[in-house]
Amino acid sequence: MIFATSWSISQEAWSGLDVLINLELSFKMGGHGHGPPYTIPKHTDFQIKGIPQLEELEKALAQKGLKDPWIRNEAWRYHPGFGTKWLRARKLFFRGFGLGLALTVATVAVERAAGGGHGAHH
Repeated sequence: MIFATSWSISQEAWSGLDVLINLELSFKMGGHGHGPPYTIPKHTDFQIKGIPQLEELEKALAQKGLKDPWIRNEAWRYHPGFGTKWLRARKLFFRGFGLGLALTVATVAVERAAGGGHGAHH
């Protein structure tokens, strides 16, 4: 490596540089010295047992002599905290709609109360 052979940095300097990089990354990523801002779930956290759709898929694959080793990665979609497919779609498309409508009504009301507007020439 050209970088490793052309630069001679002491272990102390690398240690200090590493601390600065970690400090900068934790500041940028929202860690603020409180540890990681998230936890990565273990592969054993999500099981397909008790999820009828995934159990049915597993049985259908087994009848054909197949097995999906990644099927557990779909288990989160059926967790009650994530809601149904339609609830997630509604949340995606209508998120903020109520606030936006309220702000629009307030803006129009303030504009009309202040006597602004386009008047009769439109």
